[in-house]
Amino acid sequence: MRMKFTLALSLILTATISAFSQQDPLYNLYLFNQAMINPAYNGTYNLTSVTAISRSQWTGIEGAPVTNMLNANTSFRNERLGAGMLVVDDRLGVNNNLEAQAAFSYKLKFKYSQLSFGLQGGIVNYKYNYDQLHLETVDQTLTQDHMPNFTKPTIGAGVFYRSEKYYVGFIDASNAGCERPRMAW
Repeated sequence: MRMKFTLALSLILTATISAFSQQDPLYNLYLFNQAMINPAYNGTYNLTSVTAISRSQWTGIEGAPVTNMLNANTSFRNERLGAGMLVVDDRLGVNNNLEAQAAFSYKLKFKYSQLSFGLQGGIVNYKYNYDQLHLETVDQTLTQDHMPNFTKPTIGAGVFYRSEKYYVGFIDASNAGCERPRMAW
């Protein structure tokens, strides 16, 4: 019975997940910096943390993906509140995105666990340098409708539950119509 339930739940979750290629910065280092995608994680462990992560793929190939991230977070006010900031520089080919966010969290403490709620907001600057393209023929209709540089706001919310044995987080982050909502487990 338990196997059937697990299989059914896995199929439902898989059916609701969409696949996108290289549209978001590389989040595979999420275990080293959970505040990168869940604002409720800020201040979870009641200490000040500063994290810098850099990731480069396909080294030596022109236009290869490179992601640099700086995150700082802390807790204050009797360890009930958390705050953090995040800066991400994500480069892929002719695209360069610079993202800056601020996040705040509120924690409810229980005897052996903690439940946090978080909000985040910021901006993402999208920059496209079409001069870096090496094309045999240039078709202006391909790039004329695309703005080479624009900025959009980002907003997001998250919940993070932590006990001595496990943790689980849920997020809903959107970039004011520019990105799709994301959910992380």
